[in-house]
Amino acid sequence: MEKMKVKELMRPVTEFPTISSSATFKEAVEALEKAQEAFRSGKATQRILMVQDKGERSWASCHRWTLFKVWSPTMRGSIA
Repeated sequence: MEKMKVKELMRPVTEFPTISSSATFKEAVEALEKAQEAFRSGKATQRILMVQDKGERSWASCHRWTLFKVWSPTMRGSIA
């Protein structure tokens, strides 16, 4: 097996849609839906959001599974 470098597998951050770390849960869901639509229509190559801090540095990723993991019965119906 050929030894590959991680940098050869990585995609540029600029290819990902972004969201602020201060966004609400509802805004994250809406942004993910928009990213999914763009991905399905071929307008985007990614459907994962990059979460950015106030300095606009990307430091985390957010995808549907991330949001499902935090969803609990106590939160249902009270998305703000």
